[in-house]
Amino acid sequence: MKTFRVVTLNLMGMGEPIDRRMELIGRGLSDLFLDAVALQEVCEHEHHLPNQAATLAERLGFQHVWARAKGEPGAVQEGLAVLSRHPIREHRVWPLPSAEGGRIVQQALIETQAGLLGLFNTHLDHHPDNGVMREQQVVVLTDIVRAQLRDLPNVIAGDFNATPEHDEIRFLRGRHTLEGRRAYLHDAYARVHPIEDASGETWARRNPLTRRWRWLENDRRMDFIFVTAIESNGRGEVRSCKIVLDQPDDQGQFPSDHFGVLADIQLSPAPAT
Repeated sequence: MKTFRVVTLNLMGMGEPIDRRMELIGRGLSDLFLDAVALQEVCEHEHHLPNQAATLAERLGFQHVWARAKGEPGAVQEGLAVLSRHPIREHRVWPLPSAEGGRIVQQALIETQAGLLGLFNTHLDHHPDNGVMREQQVVVLTDIVRAQLRDLPNVIAGDFNATPEHDEIRFLRGRHTLEGRRAYLHDAYARVHPIEDASGETWARRNPLTRRWRWLENDRRMDFIFVTAIESNGRGEVRSCKIVLDQPDDQGQFPSDHFGVLADIQLSPAPAT
């Protein structure tokens, strides 16, 4: 049975201590035996910082694609990136409406052993007051995903800056109507852990790196992996999902202010019984 192992992680951009954090992220990703990685807050600076996606891809031996979301030439530029063990056959980027600017959707079309898989990556507005804008963003996101139908289920990952209780996430899960419309995506973590528990948090007060954002709520699950329709033969089923890169090193240093989410997604039909 072929499965696809993917992680989503917000890198925390250029937040210090950047060299130590990049080492921990690279080591952590290497240990997970991944097929692909969706990254947010991926930075580069032509004078001070090589592209973080390129650095991590080289360490993993992966291909990568990077899309700039904001930043001017000569200054820090920030964007999204997908890293893949398998060939990336196509890369596309769409803008999102945003109250903060620089929000996009990225798609990498990945050639797996089971066929072409569309991995979508995004990062929604972060301010708590921008919930209505996030609602607009998820409506646009689902329109984009629907228009890119493939033989395999699509995978949507990223930092959504909202919890399962928020309307924008409930819309994605088919539990809320926005603009007279409905979507239905499988939340990988909820698929495996149907009862919410503290282990699902990706933004946690136990991580000192979150303290620079003291005005944000702590202990939230706001990084997600979603999967489009699961087929009756099991293709698209979430076989496992867990929180990763959530432990400090022996000096108390965490890799990022976010924890990562890892999912194993079934790509081939289950054997007949």
